[in-house]
Amino acid sequence: NALQYYAHWITPELEQRRYSARFFVAHAPANQTGTHDSHETTDSLWITPQDAVEQYNNGVFQCGPPTLRVLEQMARFSSIEQAVTAAKNTPCKANAPQFAKDGETMCLVLSGDPLHPYEPGTKRRRFALEEARWRTIFDDDTPE
Repeated sequence: NALQYYAHWITPELEQRRYSARFFVAHAPANQTGTHDSHETTDSLWITPQDAVEQYNNGVFQCGPPTLRVLEQMARFSSIEQAVTAAKNTPCKANAPQFAKDGETMCLVLSGDPLHPYEPGTKRRRFALEEARWRTIFDDDTPE
């Protein structure tokens, strides 16, 4: 009951395998030791969201756009209390990004982006695939 629902991402329709991924925040129990399942997840690391974003930006590890965006959002909080409070007070709606091209650049666009086929808007809300890595391009900090 300590988990707070934070984000929901759905794989683009173009993908052969589709996922509905949900993200939660909570205080970790004291003396908690995190491990991975050695099946779907092949590595684990306990670091702050700020360090995770920095390491991603420096090419230390790779993650998909949903995880990157949640880490970027979490990195804005100075404490777990702030993150839990934000999750409690912000309605969570599903993000259903779609693939689109901006010139020669492949993008993953969210609703509100002018390139989104179903819910176009006026602000860039996308990830651009550049040199095999996703780069976040959001014209605002509107929660997804």
